[in-house]
Amino acid sequence: MIYTNLSSEMERRGVTISSMSRELNMRRGTLSDKLHGKFRLHYDEALKIKQLFFSDCGIEDLFSTSEMEGDESGGFSNRSGCH
Repeated sequence: MIYTNLSSEMERRGVTISSMSRELNMRRGTLSDKLHGKFRLHYDEALKIKQLFFSDCGIEDLFSTSEMEGDESGGFSNRSGCH
């Protein structure tokens, strides 16, 4: 998954791609492809994910990527902005 903070929060909270896809009314495979960077994840989709599952998280931190942060390791240290 290219959104490492999102992946970490999903794991912490027990949120699966399947449960997210049901709430978003989107095929599981389509959502998986978007979260893995195969297709574009649109802002309105990211906002809905944040509102439904991670309302206490900052959207920029939740959906940041290593390329956005200049971090080639692909990981982040406790930067999700969630409380």
